[in-house]
Amino acid sequence: MNPIKLLSSWLFYGAIHEFSAPPAPNSPPIVVYAGLGDSVLSDGMQDFMAELAERYSTQVYGISVADTVDQDRRLSGLSDANDNVAVACQKLSRDLDGVPHVNAVGLSQGGLFLRAIIEQCDDIPQFDNLVTFGTPHMGVERLLQCSPRDWVCHSAQLVTKWGVYSDYAQHHAVVAQYYRDPVRYATYLDKSTWLATLNNERILLGNDEYDATYGDRLASLDGFTAVMFDEDTVVNPRQSAWFASSPVSSEYAAKDDIVALEEQPIYTHPRDPLGLRRLNEDGRLHLKSCAGQHLHLTDDCLWPILDDAFT
Repeated sequence: MNPIKLLSSWLFYGAIHEFSAPPAPNSPPIVVYAGLGDSVLSDGMQDFMAELAERYSTQVYGISVADTVDQDRRLSGLSDANDNVAVACQKLSRDLDGVPHVNAVGLSQGGLFLRAIIEQCDDIPQFDNLVTFGTPHMGVERLLQCSPRDWVCHSAQLVTKWGVYSDYAQHHAVVAQYYRDPVRYATYLDKSTWLATLNNERILLGNDEYDATYGDRLASLDGFTAVMFDEDTVVNPRQSAWFASSPVSSEYAAKDDIVALEEQPIYTHPRDPLGLRRLNEDGRLHLKSCAGQHLHLTDDCLWPILDDAFT
């Protein structure tokens, strides 16, 4: 397989596109989400899903918001993340009715949507193993670097530049909805329409404005593998893929000053609001790295990680 170089992020349902292979015993279907500027309808993602189906002898479900590649790509950057999650919940409940368990692979932003589905959806299959590649779990602190021809990414950037925490950006630009500014952290907690809720961070305000079921559901995974790319310049900081971030402060910290997962308040909080401490202490949270830039998925990176998770 050629390296997959996809500027991905998160995406969903207008249809579920299924690839099948002879089912192996106890081999759950695999749910796949592409991301920013990409679609499961694209040729590259179709090839990827076909390889997953063959390798693991199971069904693979790729989920898109729209029915065309162009529209799907547009919605990956210019839409309301919460609306997409609601559609995803409905589609999974309907199209995977009767399926008891699934595994999942999220590419970049797609990992955030998979987490949202696991944490927030009712009446869906139990997710056993989740693998995310280059996912900004603790958000981004700088605007994404866009490739010259990626008009979806550039459009999302433009909306975000107008005011990342404006009502418009928080309902129309997906990147803005997981933009976590360490300097304006109080503003982020107040204005964020998606990530602050998804990560249960408002528990840090000292009140009960959080949902304990989010952490309970995430902690119910058999395994959660989060992969960081060691030269990633698209997700900033790249350690966000491991739930790390810059320290919250009144001014930007040094470039290499990163608060690791085990030091994050949502990890150390007595209530473990995101379930990460439970996963980690039970040996079910796996932080792994791949060489290279964002979503540079070589065979040496991709398959050993997925084999560990799915076999």
